[in-house]
Amino acid sequence: MLLGANAEILLCNAMGCKLLHRSEQELLGTTAFGAAWQVIQADGTKFANPKLLLSPQENLVLGIAHPQSDELMWLLVNTQPQDSAKQVICTFSNITARQSSEVSLRHTQSRLEQQNQVLLALAKRRTLAQGNLNTALGEITEAAASTLGVERVSVWLYNSDRSKIYCLNLYEQTPKRHSCGAELAAVDFPAYFQALETERTIAASDAYTDPRTCEFSTAYLPAVGVTSMLDAPIWLEGEMIGVVCHEYTGGVRHWTIEEQNFAGCIADLVILAMEADRRQKAQQALRQSEAKFHKLTAHMPGMIYQFIRHPDGSVDFPYASSYCREMFELEPEQMQQNAQLVLGQIHPDDRQSLDESIASSAQTLQPWRWEGRFITPSGKLKWLSGASRPEKLANGGILWDGLLMDITERKRTEAALAKRERYLAILVEVQRRLLADDTDGNCYAHILEQLGQTSGASRVYLFENHTDETGRLLASQHVEWCAKGIKPEIDNPALQNFPLEKVFPCWTEAIGRGEIIAGIVSEFPEPKRRILASRKVLSILVLPLIVNNEFWGFIGFDNCQEARLWDSLEVDLLAAAAAAIALHQERALAEKALFQAKDELEIQVEKRTKALRDTNQQLLVEIAERTAAERALQISLENLKKAQAQLVQSEKMSSLGQMVAGIAHEINNPIGFIVGNLGYANEYISDLLEMLYLYQEHYPQPVSAIVERSQQIDFDFLVTDLPKLLESMQSGAKRISDIVVSLRNFSRLDEAEMKRVNLHEGIDNTLLILQHRLKYNSHHPEIQIIKEYGELPNIECYPGKLNQVFFNILNNAIDAIEESLVLCHLSFANDKGLMTKDKGVIRICTELSPAGNVRIRIADNGLGMSEQVKARVFDPFFTTKSVGSGTGLGLTISYQIVVKNHRGVLNCTSELGQGTEFCIEIPISQTN
Repeated sequence: MLLGANAEILLCNAMGCKLLHRSEQELLGTTAFGAAWQVIQADGTKFANPKLLLSPQENLVLGIAHPQSDELMWLLVNTQPQDSAKQVICTFSNITARQSSEVSLRHTQSRLEQQNQVLLALAKRRTLAQGNLNTALGEITEAAASTLGVERVSVWLYNSDRSKIYCLNLYEQTPKRHSCGAELAAVDFPAYFQALETERTIAASDAYTDPRTCEFSTAYLPAVGVTSMLDAPIWLEGEMIGVVCHEYTGGVRHWTIEEQNFAGCIADLVILAMEADRRQKAQQALRQSEAKFHKLTAHMPGMIYQFIRHPDGSVDFPYASSYCREMFELEPEQMQQNAQLVLGQIHPDDRQSLDESIASSAQTLQPWRWEGRFITPSGKLKWLSGASRPEKLANGGILWDGLLMDITERKRTEAALAKRERYLAILVEVQRRLLADDTDGNCYAHILEQLGQTSGASRVYLFENHTDETGRLLASQHVEWCAKGIKPEIDNPALQNFPLEKVFPCWTEAIGRGEIIAGIVSEFPEPKRRILASRKVLSILVLPLIVNNEFWGFIGFDNCQEARLWDSLEVDLLAAAAAAIALHQERALAEKALFQAKDELEIQVEKRTKALRDTNQQLLVEIAERTAAERALQISLENLKKAQAQLVQSEKMSSLGQMVAGIAHEINNPIGFIVGNLGYANEYISDLLEMLYLYQEHYPQPVSAIVERSQQIDFDFLVTDLPKLLESMQSGAKRISDIVVSLRNFSRLDEAEMKRVNLHEGIDNTLLILQHRLKYNSHHPEIQIIKEYGELPNIECYPGKLNQVFFNILNNAIDAIEESLVLCHLSFANDKGLMTKDKGVIRICTELSPAGNVRIRIADNGLGMSEQVKARVFDPFFTTKSVGSGTGLGLTISYQIVVKNHRGVLNCTSELGQGTEFCIEIPISQTN
């Protein structure tokens, strides 16, 4: 946008209007980001002073309300005052998606923190560890309902024959009530129970339409008012034993991944509660039977163990449940015989934290809790979570009874979420730097550094394509980032003007199509493997840069420390960053082309200005050479034209022909006299000049008085200029004679009776009379006349009266176009005559109708007429013009001339905003 001294909008391009959802007419003259726009700043406060935009602003974030939906749109605004004029260039771009992403990211982080706190608080509850299942389930369902904001949370378990599930605990948040006992038969809801067996969670945004839950729509859902469901199956020892149901009653709800993971964790806590309950029962059964205890521990989804640290520092496992086979790939007897078989599997980076946690628990006799990584003998990396209580033995040793749980999947999920958030943050930062960059590419080094650090690459580089004089495709490295310890190659001459098609022909073709290249170098065929291996590259990722649908270059990611592949999430997010860089290049090329076009336009304008200046100077010289008599004649002619225009506007159309004819007659007499005598004057002057030449020849030495007078009157110039003067007077007199002929043809007073004439001549003469209104002036640009004349015979008519009809209709068309230009705020440059929109156009068509009549159609592209105005357009004294601008009789008289005098038809076709067309149809002959 271009802003004035008071922050008013002087100009807004099409993209700006599109971003603001307002037309250019709505924006021009209004205050930019004023009170009517409902503008807020990034911190939520109202933007109350638009004149701040008159000073330089960089990356100002403003939110404005959508003019139709009131939806908030976020813009990144930059302003630059112009020193040469009291104007400010204001640029802005839509960053609503970025703002939404940041807000969504904060909300996601907040929800994750809240959910983690709830899960941690539940895990610390004594009821969970003590095995009081009913109390633990009550606390879990209440916490889940509060955290997810749902009305109902319930825990269901299968019966013994798995024919149905029964509700173990149902919590309703509004009445704060717990209940149980409801049952659901598996045979009634087969799709739902099948989904429980195969899916981690069932997230049904619309429970009535989701194929997994729609079976409940006939009875269960309407009865309890549930609209959305989030169910997590309860798995125990590889078997699905029940489900935790989260039921929402407030309409359709889209469950986020965080909410689904939280629901899964709630199911895990239910499992822990059930395990604690079972553990409690197992301890009771242990006192009754050791066999029952072993049977129970064999089915626990974790390893129950006893761990002793002796006074001498040695350790062993007196007991380990059978789950150790799956967890450590060891038999219980192996663990009991050699504890180092387990401790040796601890990840080296986690061994110190384990030793410190054991020492702290032994010293304080506080419960031991720890999470860490283990590497099994088969090479699997597992995350384990352990919890136990210490007991000091009589001999001074410490005994821990505890439980180890495999939390590998949970850790992988957390790592994936953290990785995604990290990439999204980098992607947002890339977008911010690109938007803030001035299109010269200075930000690319920082962007590659951030992408490299986030992706863990050893080297990140950007190549730009170009061609040599033979058209061969070459690539040159422009920007590079290297990790610590990696040798930079930005100065390697081999990477400048690199023959890409010759070295990597297949890759060049694939990348040119927008495909991504990724893989481990050792798996590539020759010569790719040899070339990349020489640079110590173990794995590579190449992302194309497609600018304006052309292969502009590429971004490469080398890994020189390990041969690993980037996963699909990394590739998608890095490809999004590459796409952002490509868009940045498109913007840079567009701005470069714009500046180049601007320079060329300025050169053309300068040339045109010089030509106009030279032409103007030439005209001034010619005008200066004209005689005083010609200037007087010109002044008289201009006064005559002004008198004629004034009479046309004030007199009735019925007297226009007489007035024009009178003027033509009055001019014709003196002009005839002048034209008739100019020949004699020229002949006499030639004789006088010849006589003077004879005197000069026979009397070469005149007396001093003659010499002095000759010098005073500049005799030589007078003799030279006098013939030119006579020639100019003859040309002006001929022009006036031609105009008189056109005026007489228009008035046709000598043709008042009906006779056969050429209609095209009458139209052309009428246009000549109105020529002064069609020309460019300070109120409107030139009105274009389009003639589409058909082959017409001479028709029998009253020529003078038909000329009046043409005059009235054409005059009204010009008025309509002028009014349209004023109302539409059309602007144009006085020195160039260029308009911002199409010019006014009057189209005149003549043709023979199928009935054999002559048809004349006169159409304009003015504002048009409403149905009410069109119905009265031929009524006497009806006019839409201002007082003093029209009598309301022009079209009435025209209608009478066409219909009554010529037995013809005069119709009007018009629509608001589409212009107006008058159609005249008269017979060729009036006597038949």
